Amino acid sequence: MREAVASLKDTELLKVEVGDLKSINNTLKTKLQEAQESLKSNENLITYLNKQLNEKPGVTKPPTSAAFKPSFTAVE
Repeated sequence: MREAVASLKDTELLKVEVGDLKSINNTLKTKLQEAQESLKSNENLITYLNKQLNEKPGVTKPPTSAAFKPSFTAVE
């Protein structure tokens, strides 16, 4: 009889624990979805800003490291 009562208590505790874990899981899923949406939004903003920067008339692009060759003069 005691074993049956203990088993029922254990079952109830496990049900509560499962419910808590499901709640945590749902919260984490929501946070993940929000983070993915934020990431996509940030990617779109970066793409837009890059287009604006590259298409702006009269703005010259800075030299790339391969094209930039500094000239050093000897200081006496």
